[in-house]
Amino acid sequence: MLGNFYSDNTGYNAKQLNIKSGTMGCIYVDDILIKDDNSSGTSLKDKINSLQADLANVVRNYTGTITLEQITEGATLIPAVPGYSIKPLRYFIKSTGDFSSGGGTNMLIQDDNIDPVVVTTVAKEALTDGAKISSEVTDTKVTDGVGMLSALTKGKALIVRGASFGGGTSVTISIDYMLV
Repeated sequence: MLGNFYSDNTGYNAKQLNIKSGTMGCIYVDDILIKDDNSSGTSLKDKINSLQADLANVVRNYTGTITLEQITEGATLIPAVPGYSIKPLRYFIKSTGDFSSGGGTNMLIQDDNIDPVVVTTVAKEALTDGAKISSEVTDTKVTDGVGMLSALTKGKALIVRGASFGGGTSVTISIDYMLV
């Protein structure tokens, strides 16, 4: 199978690219120019770079339900973004099931660096059935770490983990964050 991609608009430098099925080809983004009737054109590389710049300093939200098994294994909440740090702004946690009666001691939200930066440590006693925990409410069973309101390790993901955790079913976690 052969695919042809070309511009048939007059006034543009049209090139034809033939790609045969089963072969591998390269198109360098420096060589691709994005044009419309009102512009002289922007390279695809410049467009990609400007979109990446738009990633920074925008408040985003992650919300998800994490099962007991995922907590004990360590689950990724926010994947790493190369070249950026995740900056947690606030979090909310709702427990389903009673983790306070199970194994383990703490549930941690932290980055996945070898020497992790901790956002918060939640004692299992705080995770009773239906418990609602917020970064905006002081709780003696919840301790915010240096990662709260700070840039975590550059290029690392945000995870939740709780070794040997038991008793509960799941937690729903919502985190507002920025990439910086």
